[in-house]
Amino acid sequence: MMKCRNLRPPISFPKSGNGGLITEPRPNRQFARGKWRALVMHPALVLPCVLLCLSVVSPSAPAKDKEPDFRGKVQTEVLGDAPQSGEGELCTSPDGRRFAFWTRAGGKVGCIVDGELAGKHDGQASNEVYFSPDSQHAAWIAEEDGKQTVVCDGQPGKAYSGVPSQSICFNPASGEVVYVASEGQDTFVVVGEKEVAKQHAVVAYHVAVSPDGKRLAWLRQRKPDRAYTASNVVLVVDGQETGPEYADADGESLTFSPDSQRIAFVATIDKEQCFVVDGEPGPGQYSISDLTFSPDSRRVAYDASNGRRHYVVVDGEMGPEFNAPIEGRLCFSPDSKHVAYAARLGSLYLDGKEIPEITGRLEHRRALAFSPDSSKLACGVDMVRGPDGILLFDVAGKKIGEHLQFEGGWERPLAVAWSPDSRSIAWFGSYSACYNDQLIGTYFGKHSGVNSQLPRPLRVGFDDDGIWFVVVHEAKVQRVTARPAGTAPEPKTQPKPPPASQPAASPTAAVTARPDETPRAMATDAFRDWTDATGQYHIEAKLVATKDGWVLLETKDGKKISLPISKLSAADQAVVEKSD
Repeated sequence: MMKCRNLRPPISFPKSGNGGLITEPRPNRQFARGKWRALVMHPALVLPCVLLCLSVVSPSAPAKDKEPDFRGKVQTEVLGDAPQSGEGELCTSPDGRRFAFWTRAGGKVGCIVDGELAGKHDGQASNEVYFSPDSQHAAWIAEEDGKQTVVCDGQPGKAYSGVPSQSICFNPASGEVVYVASEGQDTFVVVGEKEVAKQHAVVAYHVAVSPDGKRLAWLRQRKPDRAYTASNVVLVVDGQETGPEYADADGESLTFSPDSQRIAFVATIDKEQCFVVDGEPGPGQYSISDLTFSPDSRRVAYDASNGRRHYVVVDGEMGPEFNAPIEGRLCFSPDSKHVAYAARLGSLYLDGKEIPEITGRLEHRRALAFSPDSSKLACGVDMVRGPDGILLFDVAGKKIGEHLQFEGGWERPLAVAWSPDSRSIAWFGSYSACYNDQLIGTYFGKHSGVNSQLPRPLRVGFDDDGIWFVVVHEAKVQRVTARPAGTAPEPKTQPKPPPASQPAASPTAAVTARPDETPRAMATDAFRDWTDATGQYHIEAKLVATKDGWVLLETKDGKKISLPISKLSAADQAVVEKSD
Protein backbone atom coordinates (compact mmCIF):
# COMPACT_ATOMS: atom_id res chain seq x y z
CA MET A 1 0.00 0.00 0.00
CA MET A 2 2.91 2.28 -0.10
CA LYS A 3 5.00 3.93 -2.74
CA CYS A 4 8.37 2.39 -3.52
CA ARG A 5 11.33 4.58 -4.27
CA ASN A 6 14.20 2.57 -2.80
CA LEU A 7 15.06 -0.99 -3.69
CA ARG A 8 15.68 -2.54 -0.28
CA PRO A 9 16.84 -6.07 0.55
CA PRO A 10 14.17 -8.68 -0.18
CA ILE A 11 12.03 -10.30 2.49
CA SER A 12 10.68 -13.79 2.87
CA PHE A 13 7.41 -12.88 4.55
CA PRO A 14 6.40 -15.23 7.36
CA LYS A 15 2.72 -14.34 7.15
CA SER A 16 0.39 -16.62 5.27
CA GLY A 17 -1.12 -15.20 2.11
CA ASN A 18 1.40 -12.46 1.53
CA GLY A 19 3.85 -11.88 -1.19
CA GLY A 20 7.36 -11.06 0.05
CA LEU A 21 7.94 -7.49 -1.08
CA ILE A 22 11.32 -5.98 -1.44
CA THR A 23 9.68 -2.73 -0.47
CA GLU A 24 8.88 -3.51 3.13
CA PRO A 25 5.49 -2.40 4.48
CA ARG A 26 4.78 -1.52 8.06
CA PRO A 27 4.12 -4.71 10.06
CA ASN A 28 0.33 -4.36 10.11
CA ARG A 29 -0.04 -3.94 6.38
CA GLN A 30 -0.88 -7.07 4.44
CA PHE A 31 -0.41 -7.76 0.76
CA ALA A 32 -2.52 -9.79 -1.62
CA ARG A 33 -1.40 -12.75 -3.66
CA GLY A 34 -2.05 -13.36 -7.31
CA LYS A 35 -2.61 -16.35 -9.57
CA TRP A 36 -0.28 -18.29 -11.86
CA ARG A 37 -1.60 -16.49 -14.92
CA ALA A 38 1.76 -16.58 -16.71
CA LEU A 39 1.91 -20.38 -16.64
CA VAL A 40 1.43 -20.88 -20.37
CA MET A 41 2.81 -17.68 -21.88
CA HIS A 42 4.47 -18.18 -25.27
CA PRO A 43 8.20 -17.37 -25.57
CA ALA A 44 7.35 -14.69 -28.14
CA LEU A 45 5.89 -12.60 -25.32
CA VAL A 46 9.22 -12.38 -23.53
CA LEU A 47 10.35 -8.78 -23.04
CA PRO A 48 13.99 -8.60 -22.01
CA CYS A 49 13.45 -6.43 -18.95
CA VAL A 50 15.20 -8.24 -16.10
CA LEU A 51 18.19 -10.46 -15.45
CA LEU A 52 16.31 -13.71 -14.96
CA CYS A 53 17.85 -17.07 -14.16
CA LEU A 54 15.71 -20.14 -13.60
CA SER A 55 16.62 -23.47 -12.08
CA VAL A 56 14.95 -26.75 -11.12
CA VAL A 57 16.18 -27.99 -7.75
CA SER A 58 16.50 -31.69 -7.01
CA PRO A 59 18.71 -32.66 -4.07
CA SER A 60 18.89 -36.30 -5.09
CA ALA A 61 19.70 -35.71 -8.77
CA PRO A 62 23.26 -36.22 -10.07
CA ALA A 63 25.36 -33.12 -10.61
CA LYS A 64 24.94 -33.18 -14.38
CA ASP A 65 21.16 -32.89 -13.95
CA LYS A 66 21.43 -29.72 -11.90
CA GLU A 67 21.85 -27.42 -14.87
CA PRO A 68 19.40 -24.55 -14.61
CA ASP A 69 16.12 -24.99 -16.44
CA PHE A 70 15.52 -21.82 -18.45
CA ARG A 71 11.99 -22.53 -19.66
CA GLY A 72 10.47 -19.84 -17.51
CA LYS A 73 8.21 -17.22 -19.03
CA VAL A 74 8.11 -13.45 -18.80
CA GLN A 75 4.87 -11.54 -19.29
CA THR A 76 4.73 -7.76 -19.73
CA GLU A 77 1.61 -5.68 -19.15
CA VAL A 78 1.39 -1.98 -20.04
CA LEU A 79 -0.63 -0.24 -17.31
CA GLY A 80 -0.81 3.27 -18.79
CA ASP A 81 1.00 6.52 -19.43
CA ALA A 82 3.74 7.44 -16.98
CA PRO A 83 3.94 10.89 -15.35
CA GLN A 84 5.74 13.47 -17.48
CA SER A 85 8.40 15.94 -16.45
CA GLY A 86 7.03 18.33 -13.83
CA GLU A 87 4.38 15.91 -12.60
CA GLY A 88 4.46 13.99 -9.33
CA GLU A 89 6.25 10.79 -8.47
CA LEU A 90 4.67 7.49 -9.46
CA CYS A 91 2.93 5.44 -6.74
CA THR A 92 2.00 1.79 -7.31
CA SER A 93 -0.44 -0.62 -5.66
CA PRO A 94 0.73 -3.65 -3.64
CA ASP A 95 -0.07 -6.04 -6.50
CA GLY A 96 1.71 -3.82 -9.02
CA ARG A 97 -1.36 -3.53 -11.25
CA ARG A 98 -2.49 0.01 -10.38
CA PHE A 99 -0.68 3.35 -10.32
CA ALA A 100 -1.27 6.96 -9.34
CA PHE A 101 0.47 10.35 -9.32
CA TRP A 102 -0.21 14.07 -8.83
CA THR A 103 -0.40 16.58 -11.68
CA ARG A 104 -1.51 20.15 -12.43
CA ALA A 105 -5.17 20.52 -13.40
CA GLY A 106 -6.60 23.91 -14.36
CA GLY A 107 -4.96 26.00 -11.65
CA LYS A 108 -5.38 23.25 -9.07
CA VAL A 109 -3.70 19.91 -8.42
CA GLY A 110 -5.19 16.70 -9.71
CA CYS A 111 -4.77 13.10 -8.58
CA ILE A 112 -4.40 10.67 -11.49
CA VAL A 113 -5.38 7.09 -10.64
CA ASP A 114 -5.02 4.37 -13.29
CA GLY A 115 -4.63 7.04 -15.95
CA GLU A 116 -7.84 8.92 -15.06
CA LEU A 117 -8.34 12.18 -13.15
CA ALA A 118 -9.78 11.06 -9.79
CA GLY A 119 -9.95 14.42 -8.01
CA LYS A 120 -9.05 18.15 -8.20
CA HIS A 121 -8.00 20.05 -5.07
CA ASP A 122 -6.45 23.29 -3.86
CA GLY A 123 -3.32 21.36 -2.95
CA GLN A 124 -1.96 18.11 -1.62
CA ALA A 125 -0.52 17.50 1.86
CA SER A 126 1.61 14.59 0.64
CA ASN A 127 3.07 13.52 -2.70
CA GLU A 128 1.96 9.97 -2.06
CA VAL A 129 -1.17 8.06 -3.03
CA TYR A 130 -1.89 5.11 -0.75
CA PHE A 131 -3.38 1.80 -1.90
CA SER A 132 -5.18 -0.75 0.28
CA PRO A 133 -3.61 -4.20 0.86
CA ASP A 134 -5.94 -5.76 -1.72
CA SER A 135 -5.18 -2.90 -4.15
CA GLN A 136 -8.90 -2.16 -4.51
CA HIS A 137 -8.89 1.26 -2.79
CA ALA A 138 -6.79 4.39 -3.23
CA ALA A 139 -6.50 7.26 -0.74
CA TRP A 140 -4.67 10.57 -0.61
CA ILE A 141 -4.48 13.69 1.58
CA ALA A 142 -5.90 16.80 -0.10
CA GLU A 143 -5.93 20.44 1.01
CA GLU A 144 -9.12 22.50 0.73
CA ASP A 145 -9.67 25.97 2.24
CA GLY A 146 -6.65 25.64 4.53
CA LYS A 147 -7.77 22.27 5.92
CA GLN A 148 -6.61 18.73 5.20
CA THR A 149 -8.90 15.84 4.35
CA VAL A 150 -8.38 12.20 3.42
CA VAL A 151 -9.96 11.32 0.08
CA CYS A 152 -10.68 7.61 -0.47
CA ASP A 153 -11.76 6.41 -3.91
CA GLY A 154 -12.64 10.00 -4.79
CA GLN A 155 -14.84 10.58 -1.71
CA PRO A 156 -13.50 13.24 0.73
CA GLY A 157 -13.75 12.71 4.48
CA LYS A 158 -13.96 15.21 7.33
CA ALA A 159 -11.60 18.18 7.21
CA TYR A 160 -8.97 18.56 9.96
CA SER A 161 -6.20 20.99 10.74
CA GLY A 162 -3.66 18.24 10.04
CA VAL A 163 -3.37 14.61 8.89
CA PRO A 164 0.16 13.11 9.20
CA SER A 165 0.93 11.23 6.01
CA GLN A 166 2.72 8.41 7.86
CA SER A 167 -0.51 7.51 9.67
CA ILE A 168 -2.42 6.36 6.57
CA CYS A 169 -3.17 2.64 6.42
CA PHE A 170 -6.13 0.37 5.63
CA ASN A 171 -8.20 -2.25 7.39
CA PRO A 172 -7.33 -5.39 5.38
CA ALA A 173 -10.77 -6.91 5.93
CA SER A 174 -13.15 -4.00 5.37
CA GLY A 175 -10.99 -1.86 3.10
CA GLU A 176 -11.67 1.21 5.27
CA VAL A 177 -8.93 3.80 5.46
CA VAL A 178 -7.42 4.28 8.94
CA TYR A 179 -5.49 7.39 9.99
CA VAL A 180 -4.63 9.85 12.75
CA ALA A 181 -5.89 13.44 12.52
CA SER A 182 -5.49 16.53 14.69
CA GLU A 183 -7.81 19.44 15.38
CA GLY A 184 -6.66 22.07 17.84
CA GLN A 185 -5.22 20.35 20.93
CA ASP A 186 -6.93 17.03 20.21
CA THR A 187 -5.82 13.99 18.24
CA PHE A 188 -8.29 11.53 16.73
CA VAL A 189 -8.02 7.95 15.49
CA VAL A 190 -10.27 7.76 12.43
CA VAL A 191 -11.59 4.60 10.74
CA GLY A 192 -13.46 5.28 7.53
CA GLU A 193 -15.74 8.20 8.37
CA LYS A 194 -15.86 7.53 12.13
CA GLU A 195 -13.71 9.01 14.90
CA VAL A 196 -13.15 5.99 17.13
CA ALA A 197 -10.94 7.65 19.77
CA LYS A 198 -9.84 11.07 21.04
CA GLN A 199 -6.31 11.32 22.47
CA HIS A 200 -3.72 13.78 23.65
CA ALA A 201 -1.27 12.22 21.17
CA VAL A 202 -0.57 8.96 19.33
CA VAL A 203 3.09 7.91 19.35
CA ALA A 204 4.58 8.11 15.83
CA TYR A 205 1.02 8.62 14.53
CA HIS A 206 0.92 4.87 14.01
CA VAL A 207 -2.20 2.71 14.38
CA ALA A 208 -1.72 -1.06 14.02
CA VAL A 209 -4.55 -3.02 12.39
CA SER A 210 -4.69 -6.77 12.98
CA PRO A 211 -4.43 -9.03 9.90
CA ASP A 212 -8.03 -10.18 10.37
CA GLY A 213 -9.18 -6.55 10.50
CA LYS A 214 -10.98 -6.98 13.83
CA ARG A 215 -8.59 -5.19 16.20
CA LEU A 216 -6.88 -1.81 16.47
CA ALA A 217 -3.93 -0.85 18.65
CA TRP A 218 -1.85 2.25 19.21
CA LEU A 219 0.48 3.74 21.81
CA ARG A 220 -1.18 6.64 23.62
CA GLN A 221 0.97 9.46 24.92
CA ARG A 222 -0.55 10.86 28.09
CA LYS A 223 -0.84 14.59 28.64
CA PRO A 224 1.68 15.73 31.30
CA ASP A 225 0.20 16.59 34.68
CA ARG A 226 2.22 19.81 34.72
CA ALA A 227 4.64 21.65 32.50
CA TYR A 228 8.12 20.21 31.87
CA THR A 229 7.02 16.75 32.97
CA ALA A 230 7.81 13.85 30.66
CA SER A 231 4.78 12.17 29.14
CA ASN A 232 4.30 8.48 29.75
CA VAL A 233 3.13 6.01 27.11
CA VAL A 234 0.49 3.30 27.46
CA LEU A 235 -0.75 0.65 25.02
CA VAL A 236 -4.35 0.96 23.81
CA VAL A 237 -6.02 -2.12 22.32
CA ASP A 238 -9.57 -2.03 20.98
CA GLY A 239 -10.07 1.32 22.71
CA GLN A 240 -8.96 0.12 26.17
CA GLU A 241 -5.69 0.96 27.93
CA THR A 242 -3.73 -2.24 28.49
CA GLY A 243 -0.71 -2.90 30.69
CA PRO A 244 1.60 -0.50 32.54
CA GLU A 245 2.92 2.90 31.52
CA TYR A 246 6.35 3.21 29.91
CA ALA A 247 8.76 6.13 29.87
CA ASP A 248 8.87 5.90 26.08
CA ALA A 249 8.04 3.49 23.26
CA ASP A 250 8.66 3.06 19.54
CA GLY A 251 5.29 3.56 17.88
CA GLU A 252 6.45 2.24 14.52
CA SER A 253 7.41 -1.10 16.09
CA LEU A 254 3.85 -1.86 17.22
CA THR A 255 2.59 -4.94 15.37
CA PHE A 256 0.14 -7.84 15.53
CA SER A 257 1.06 -11.48 15.03
CA PRO A 258 -0.18 -13.26 11.87
CA ASP A 259 -3.07 -14.84 13.83
CA SER A 260 -4.09 -11.38 15.15
CA GLN A 261 -3.92 -12.61 18.77
CA ARG A 262 -0.54 -11.31 19.93
CA ILE A 263 0.81 -7.76 20.12
CA ALA A 264 4.41 -6.63 20.38
CA PHE A 265 6.33 -3.34 20.46
CA VAL A 266 9.58 -1.81 21.69
CA ALA A 267 9.43 0.08 25.00
CA THR A 268 12.00 1.90 27.12
CA ILE A 269 12.36 0.52 30.65
CA ASP A 270 15.09 1.77 32.99
CA LYS A 271 16.83 3.48 30.05
CA GLU A 272 17.05 0.21 28.12
CA GLN A 273 15.00 -1.01 25.18
CA CYS A 274 12.82 -4.09 25.62
CA PHE A 275 10.47 -5.94 23.34
CA VAL A 276 7.11 -6.22 25.04
CA VAL A 277 5.20 -9.27 23.79
CA ASP A 278 1.78 -10.17 25.22
CA GLY A 279 2.37 -7.55 27.91
CA GLU A 280 5.58 -9.22 29.14
CA PRO A 281 8.83 -7.26 28.68
CA GLY A 282 11.92 -9.14 27.57
CA PRO A 283 15.51 -8.52 28.69
CA GLY A 284 16.88 -5.00 28.33
CA GLN A 285 19.12 -4.24 25.35
CA TYR A 286 21.05 -1.25 24.10
CA SER A 287 18.94 -1.25 20.94
CA ILE A 288 16.30 -3.53 19.38
CA SER A 289 14.84 -3.70 15.88
CA ASP A 290 13.25 -5.97 13.32
CA LEU A 291 10.67 -7.86 15.37
CA THR A 292 9.42 -10.88 13.43
CA PHE A 293 6.69 -13.34 14.34
CA SER A 294 6.81 -16.85 12.90
CA PRO A 295 3.99 -17.82 10.49
CA ASP A 296 2.25 -19.80 13.25
CA SER A 297 2.55 -16.78 15.60
CA ARG A 298 4.20 -18.89 18.31
CA ARG A 299 7.80 -17.78 17.88
CA VAL A 300 9.40 -14.34 18.06
CA ALA A 301 12.78 -13.16 16.79
CA TYR A 302 14.50 -9.78 16.69
CA ASP A 303 17.83 -8.09 16.04
CA ALA A 304 19.52 -6.64 19.14
CA SER A 305 22.71 -4.88 20.17
CA ASN A 306 24.63 -4.45 23.41
CA GLY A 307 26.26 -1.27 22.10
CA ARG A 308 29.32 -3.07 20.76
CA ARG A 309 28.10 -6.21 18.98
CA HIS A 310 24.91 -7.34 17.29
CA TYR A 311 23.06 -10.62 17.69
CA VAL A 312 19.68 -12.15 16.94
CA VAL A 313 17.38 -13.27 19.76
CA VAL A 314 15.02 -16.14 18.90
CA ASP A 315 12.49 -17.30 21.50
CA GLY A 316 14.51 -15.48 24.17
CA GLU A 317 17.80 -17.22 23.25
CA MET A 318 20.68 -15.01 22.14
CA GLY A 319 22.48 -16.17 18.99
CA PRO A 320 26.08 -15.65 17.82
CA GLU A 321 27.52 -12.14 17.92
CA PHE A 322 28.64 -10.22 14.84
CA ASN A 323 29.91 -6.75 14.03
CA ALA A 324 26.98 -5.13 12.21
CA PRO A 325 23.19 -5.34 11.96
CA ILE A 326 21.65 -8.13 9.92
CA GLU A 327 21.41 -7.73 6.15
CA GLY A 328 17.77 -7.64 5.12
CA ARG A 329 15.18 -9.28 7.31
CA LEU A 330 14.86 -12.24 9.62
CA CYS A 331 13.40 -15.10 7.62
CA PHE A 332 11.21 -17.84 9.17
CA SER A 333 10.44 -20.99 7.22
CA PRO A 334 6.76 -21.50 6.29
CA ASP A 335 6.45 -24.29 8.88
CA SER A 336 7.92 -21.95 11.55
CA LYS A 337 10.61 -24.49 12.49
CA HIS A 338 13.63 -22.67 11.05
CA VAL A 339 14.93 -19.11 10.95
CA ALA A 340 17.67 -17.68 8.74
CA TYR A 341 19.43 -14.34 8.56
CA ALA A 342 22.63 -12.84 7.20
CA ALA A 343 25.12 -10.63 9.02
CA ARG A 344 25.81 -7.52 6.98
CA LEU A 345 29.58 -7.98 7.00
CA GLY A 346 29.73 -11.59 8.13
CA SER A 347 28.00 -14.82 7.24
CA LEU A 348 24.73 -16.63 6.71
CA TYR A 349 23.11 -18.16 9.80
CA LEU A 350 20.52 -20.92 9.89
CA ASP A 351 18.89 -21.78 13.23
CA GLY A 352 21.67 -19.91 15.04
CA LYS A 353 24.50 -21.81 13.32
CA GLU A 354 26.87 -20.27 10.83
CA ILE A 355 26.93 -21.94 7.42
CA PRO A 356 30.65 -22.46 6.74
CA GLU A 357 30.09 -22.95 3.00
CA ILE A 358 30.02 -19.20 2.41
CA THR A 359 31.82 -17.77 5.44
CA GLY A 360 33.97 -14.76 4.59
CA ARG A 361 33.30 -14.97 0.85
CA LEU A 362 30.35 -12.62 0.45
CA GLU A 363 29.84 -8.88 0.30
CA HIS A 364 26.05 -8.85 0.67
CA ARG A 365 23.03 -11.10 0.78
CA ARG A 366 20.35 -9.54 -1.41
CA ALA A 367 17.90 -12.43 -1.50
CA LEU A 368 16.97 -15.00 1.15
CA ALA A 369 13.95 -17.30 0.98
CA PHE A 370 12.82 -20.70 2.24
CA SER A 371 11.01 -23.01 -0.15
CA PRO A 372 7.24 -23.40 0.43
CA ASP A 373 7.76 -26.92 1.81
CA SER A 374 10.38 -25.56 4.26
CA SER A 375 12.99 -28.08 3.08
CA LYS A 376 15.40 -25.72 1.30
CA LEU A 377 16.90 -22.25 1.61
CA ALA A 378 17.95 -20.06 -1.33
CA CYS A 379 20.46 -17.27 -0.78
CA GLY A 380 21.36 -14.66 -3.39
CA VAL A 381 25.03 -13.82 -3.05
CA ASP A 382 27.15 -10.89 -4.12
CA MET A 383 30.55 -12.53 -4.30
CA VAL A 384 33.86 -10.86 -3.46
CA ARG A 385 35.51 -13.14 -5.99
CA GLY A 386 33.81 -15.01 -8.78
CA PRO A 387 30.40 -14.64 -10.42
CA ASP A 388 27.35 -13.72 -8.41
CA GLY A 389 24.43 -16.09 -8.19
CA ILE A 390 22.31 -18.27 -5.92
CA LEU A 391 23.40 -20.82 -3.32
CA LEU A 392 20.98 -23.54 -2.20
CA PHE A 393 21.01 -25.31 1.17
CA ASP A 394 18.90 -27.88 2.94
CA VAL A 395 17.59 -27.05 6.42
CA ALA A 396 20.60 -28.78 7.97
CA GLY A 397 22.83 -26.19 6.30
CA LYS A 398 24.24 -28.60 3.71
CA LYS A 399 24.86 -27.18 0.25
CA ILE A 400 22.62 -28.53 -2.51
CA GLY A 401 24.19 -28.84 -5.94
CA GLU A 402 26.49 -26.31 -7.52
CA HIS A 403 26.57 -22.56 -7.29
CA LEU A 404 23.89 -21.27 -9.71
CA GLN A 405 25.97 -18.60 -11.36
CA PHE A 406 25.10 -15.47 -13.29
CA GLU A 407 27.08 -15.01 -16.48
CA GLY A 408 28.36 -12.05 -18.45
CA GLY A 409 29.54 -9.82 -15.63
CA TRP A 410 28.69 -8.72 -12.13
CA GLU A 411 24.92 -8.84 -11.65
CA ARG A 412 23.81 -8.28 -8.09
CA PRO A 413 21.08 -10.73 -7.05
CA LEU A 414 18.10 -8.72 -5.84
CA ALA A 415 15.25 -11.21 -5.42
CA VAL A 416 14.49 -14.93 -5.25
CA ALA A 417 11.14 -16.70 -5.62
CA TRP A 418 10.24 -20.39 -5.32
CA SER A 419 7.58 -22.21 -7.28
CA PRO A 420 4.69 -23.54 -5.12
CA ASP A 421 5.94 -27.14 -5.39
CA SER A 422 9.44 -26.10 -4.14
CA ARG A 423 11.17 -27.63 -7.18
CA SER A 424 12.00 -24.51 -9.16
CA ILE A 425 13.37 -21.06 -8.42
CA ALA A 426 13.49 -17.75 -10.27
CA TRP A 427 15.66 -14.77 -9.53
CA PHE A 428 16.84 -11.53 -11.10
CA GLY A 429 19.46 -8.93 -10.47
CA SER A 430 20.95 -5.69 -11.68
CA TYR A 431 23.53 -5.33 -14.40
CA SER A 432 25.69 -2.35 -13.56
CA ALA A 433 29.42 -1.98 -13.91
CA CYS A 434 29.23 0.93 -11.46
CA TYR A 435 27.70 -1.22 -8.71
CA ASN A 436 24.95 1.32 -8.12
CA ASP A 437 21.92 -0.87 -8.88
CA GLN A 438 20.52 1.84 -11.13
CA LEU A 439 20.14 -0.42 -14.17
CA ILE A 440 18.74 -3.88 -14.61
CA GLY A 441 19.45 -6.17 -17.53
CA THR A 442 18.04 -9.38 -18.90
CA TYR A 443 19.27 -12.52 -20.46
CA PHE A 444 18.11 -16.12 -20.30
CA GLY A 445 20.15 -19.17 -19.46
CA LYS A 446 23.54 -19.29 -21.09
CA HIS A 447 22.75 -16.68 -23.71
CA SER A 448 25.59 -14.21 -23.44
CA GLY A 449 25.23 -10.48 -23.25
CA VAL A 450 22.61 -8.13 -21.93
CA ASN A 451 19.56 -7.60 -24.10
CA SER A 452 18.29 -4.42 -22.52
CA GLN A 453 18.79 -1.97 -19.73
CA LEU A 454 15.91 -0.27 -17.96
CA PRO A 455 15.46 2.12 -15.05
CA ARG A 456 15.51 0.73 -11.57
CA PRO A 457 12.21 -1.00 -10.64
CA LEU A 458 9.73 1.13 -8.72
CA ARG A 459 8.28 -1.86 -6.90
CA VAL A 460 9.25 -5.52 -6.74
CA GLY A 461 7.28 -8.35 -5.17
CA PHE A 462 6.50 -12.04 -5.09
CA ASP A 463 3.22 -13.85 -5.60
CA ASP A 464 1.98 -17.07 -7.18
CA ASP A 465 3.07 -15.70 -10.57
CA GLY A 466 6.71 -15.70 -9.42
CA ILE A 467 8.64 -12.42 -9.28
CA TRP A 468 7.02 -9.27 -10.62
CA PHE A 469 8.23 -5.72 -10.85
CA VAL A 470 7.04 -2.34 -12.11
CA VAL A 471 9.16 -0.06 -14.30
CA VAL A 472 8.68 3.06 -16.38
CA HIS A 473 9.92 2.42 -19.92
CA GLU A 474 9.26 4.39 -23.10
CA ALA A 475 6.89 6.74 -21.18
CA LYS A 476 4.71 3.81 -20.09
CA VAL A 477 4.13 2.19 -16.71
CA GLN A 478 4.84 -1.51 -17.21
CA ARG A 479 4.36 -4.55 -14.97
CA VAL A 480 6.66 -7.47 -15.76
CA THR A 481 6.19 -10.98 -14.35
CA ALA A 482 8.97 -13.58 -14.33
CA ARG A 483 7.80 -17.02 -13.22
CA PRO A 484 9.80 -20.15 -12.37
CA ALA A 485 10.13 -23.02 -14.82
CA GLY A 486 7.52 -25.80 -15.13
CA THR A 487 6.74 -27.41 -11.80
CA ALA A 488 5.06 -30.69 -12.71
CA PRO A 489 6.81 -33.77 -14.16
CA GLU A 490 6.14 -34.47 -17.82
CA PRO A 491 4.09 -37.64 -18.45
CA LYS A 492 5.43 -40.30 -20.77
CA THR A 493 2.21 -40.34 -22.76
CA GLN A 494 -0.26 -37.68 -23.80
CA PRO A 495 -2.96 -37.36 -21.10
CA LYS A 496 -6.42 -38.61 -21.98
CA PRO A 497 -9.56 -36.63 -21.19
CA PRO A 498 -11.65 -38.07 -18.34
CA PRO A 499 -14.91 -39.87 -19.15
CA ALA A 500 -17.95 -37.66 -19.55
CA SER A 501 -19.74 -39.49 -16.75
CA GLN A 502 -17.54 -38.04 -14.02
CA PRO A 503 -19.66 -36.40 -11.28
CA ALA A 504 -19.81 -32.65 -10.99
CA ALA A 505 -18.41 -30.95 -7.93
CA SER A 506 -20.67 -29.09 -5.54
CA PRO A 507 -20.12 -25.33 -5.29
CA THR A 508 -18.36 -24.27 -2.09
CA ALA A 509 -17.52 -20.94 -0.53
CA ALA A 510 -13.83 -21.81 -0.66
CA VAL A 511 -13.72 -21.63 -4.46
CA THR A 512 -12.06 -18.46 -5.72
CA ALA A 513 -11.77 -16.97 -9.18
CA ARG A 514 -9.91 -14.06 -10.67
CA PRO A 515 -10.59 -10.87 -8.69
CA ASP A 516 -12.85 -9.43 -11.40
CA GLU A 517 -14.82 -12.58 -12.11
CA THR A 518 -17.49 -14.85 -10.67
CA PRO A 519 -17.28 -18.62 -11.38
CA ARG A 520 -19.72 -19.66 -14.08
CA ALA A 521 -19.74 -23.41 -13.78
CA MET A 522 -18.47 -26.08 -11.41
CA ALA A 523 -16.77 -29.11 -12.93
CA THR A 524 -15.20 -32.43 -12.00
CA ASP A 525 -13.73 -33.55 -8.66
CA ALA A 526 -11.16 -35.76 -10.43
CA PHE A 527 -7.52 -34.74 -10.54
CA ARG A 528 -5.88 -35.02 -13.96
CA ASP A 529 -2.83 -33.81 -15.82
CA TRP A 530 -3.44 -30.48 -17.55
CA THR A 531 -1.18 -29.46 -20.44
CA ASP A 532 -0.57 -26.26 -22.37
CA ALA A 533 -0.91 -26.05 -26.16
CA THR A 534 2.82 -26.65 -26.68
CA GLY A 535 2.86 -29.78 -24.52
CA GLN A 536 5.74 -28.32 -22.51
CA TYR A 537 3.98 -27.54 -19.23
CA HIS A 538 1.98 -29.92 -17.08
CA ILE A 539 0.15 -29.61 -13.80
CA GLU A 540 -1.94 -32.10 -11.86
CA ALA A 541 -5.16 -30.43 -10.76
CA LYS A 542 -8.95 -30.61 -10.84
CA LEU A 543 -11.29 -28.30 -12.70
CA VAL A 544 -13.19 -25.94 -10.40
CA ALA A 545 -14.80 -23.22 -12.50
CA THR A 546 -14.77 -21.36 -15.82
CA LYS A 547 -15.55 -17.75 -16.64
CA ASP A 548 -15.14 -15.53 -19.71
CA GLY A 549 -12.41 -17.57 -21.36
CA TRP A 550 -10.58 -18.48 -18.15
CA VAL A 551 -10.43 -21.71 -16.20
CA LEU A 552 -9.86 -22.11 -12.46
CA LEU A 553 -7.91 -25.21 -11.39
CA GLU A 554 -7.12 -26.51 -7.91
CA THR A 555 -3.99 -28.56 -7.15
CA LYS A 556 -3.83 -31.35 -4.58
CA ASP A 557 -2.26 -29.00 -2.05
CA GLY A 558 -5.24 -26.66 -2.35
CA LYS A 559 -3.66 -23.93 -4.47
CA LYS A 560 -5.89 -22.15 -7.00
CA ILE A 561 -4.52 -21.49 -10.50
CA SER A 562 -6.27 -19.31 -13.08
CA LEU A 563 -5.41 -19.91 -16.77
CA PRO A 564 -6.74 -18.75 -20.17
CA ILE A 565 -8.63 -21.59 -21.86
CA SER A 566 -7.11 -20.68 -25.23
CA LYS A 567 -3.65 -21.63 -23.95
CA LEU A 568 -4.68 -25.18 -22.96
CA SER A 569 -4.15 -28.23 -25.14
CA ALA A 570 -6.97 -29.31 -27.46
CA ALA A 571 -7.76 -32.25 -25.17
CA ASP A 572 -7.98 -30.00 -22.12
CA GLN A 573 -10.16 -27.50 -23.97
CA ALA A 574 -12.51 -30.37 -24.80
CA VAL A 575 -12.70 -31.28 -21.10
CA VAL A 576 -13.57 -27.68 -20.23
CA GLU A 577 -16.23 -27.57 -22.94
CA LYS A 578 -17.86 -30.78 -21.69
CA SER A 579 -17.85 -29.49 -18.11
CA ASP A 580 -19.98 -26.53 -19.13
